[in-house]
Amino acid sequence: MLSAEDVMQLYEGWKTALANGSIKALEVICHTDFTRTTAAGVLETRAEVLQRAGSGDTVYESWTSSEQRVRFYGNTAVLNCRDRLKLLVEGRAMALEQRAMAVFFRKDDSAWQLVSTQSSSINAEED
Repeated sequence: MLSAEDVMQLYEGWKTALANGSIKALEVICHTDFTRTTAAGVLETRAEVLQRAGSGDTVYESWTSSEQRVRFYGNTAVLNCRDRLKLLVEGRAMALEQRAMAVFFRKDDSAWQLVSTQSSSINAEED
């Protein structure tokens, strides 16, 4: 049985693979139907995420998560959290604070995979 801690570790694996540009790890972590919606509202397919991760255009300087909450619905786990990121996008420094949701799914007895992520920007005044 998957625990909330296990789901948080899966999310950390996603973050690490993305930050390292590890295409092989992302191929294992992300389901073939994976989609990502960025805080800017851009929808990306699995192929687009893999291509972007391998391009080296984004350098993750730090990425921390807090306020994690995990819920289970049968073979589906939903993680909500608050992410703080510092990164360079095509050489431009950015600091982001966002709410994130990650949906993991397991079909039958297969491995848990990430099927969707979505982020929403947090206004600086929210704290």
